[in-house]
Amino acid sequence: MDKLLAVSAGVGQPLRPEDWEFIQNATVETIKNLVNGLTGVPGNYIITGLNITYDSTHIYVSEGIFFDGQEFCYVPAANYTIQGGLDDNPLTEGYKLYLTPDNTTGELRTFKDTTTHNVRGYNRYATGYAAAVPSGSIEMTSLENILDVITAHVIEAIPPAPASVDLMYLRKVFSADSLEQWQIVIPRPGIGKVTQVISMSARVDPAVQLQVGIQSLNVFYGDDVTEIGIGSFPNNFLEEPVATTYDMVPNPGQMYENEYVSIGLSGETGPSAGSANIIIYCLYKIITL
Repeated sequence: MDKLLAVSAGVGQPLRPEDWEFIQNATVETIKNLVNGLTGVPGNYIITGLNITYDSTHIYVSEGIFFDGQEFCYVPAANYTIQGGLDDNPLTEGYKLYLTPDNTTGELRTFKDTTTHNVRGYNRYATGYAAAVPSGSIEMTSLENILDVITAHVIEAIPPAPASVDLMYLRKVFSADSLEQWQIVIPRPGIGKVTQVISMSARVDPAVQLQVGIQSLNVFYGDDVTEIGIGSFPNNFLEEPVATTYDMVPNPGQMYENEYVSIGLSGETGPSAGSANIIIYCLYKIITL
């Protein structure tokens, strides 16, 4: 990374305002290159937090850190009154959640010439909720979590092995609220490979009994939650009042090269009531073509 040189010349080294800008720009450029290298694709990413939940009247966004393509920015928590019918999914219908720059300055100081100036800049983002996303803002539903992107990128970067079949097992925990949007269970295996699900079980562990209506929990390749593909877990299982396990027999359907295995509620709407974790147990094969 670029750096400001400390010259030991036996006399005082002159420092100018542009030197501080040079230091900050060098740091920003290093962070940007690091993120772009890890993800493989320059873009905007959620680093931590910014989880979206909602109930029958309000939509909530937790505080978090957002990478805006240049630097890490703090985003405070917020909540909004849902606009539209209560049967709508506020993440896909009606008003839109977005992030917008919220840059401020502070720390007023008096300079040698007696003028006063703010000497600190706070580059942050704020959430917004409106019928249309304003110019210069970023719709939140388009953002990916950086860990998911890095995981997929690293796996894709692994060089292909000789033709083989690798037997794998995983256990993964999801919040029921998160399943209103499709979630990755098994990441992409890499170019020249396919994933075949051998068996999958789910355990619903309710703190409060879920209400999901007629929705099932679909298991599929890619990101199309309406495509059952591999199989599904029925709504009566999801609404069990006590911890319950359900074994699913995967469909012997078509497999796809280098594709996610995902899950999501079929109606793309979160539970209308209740709170639970859903634990997925999966035995699968990675087949090198």
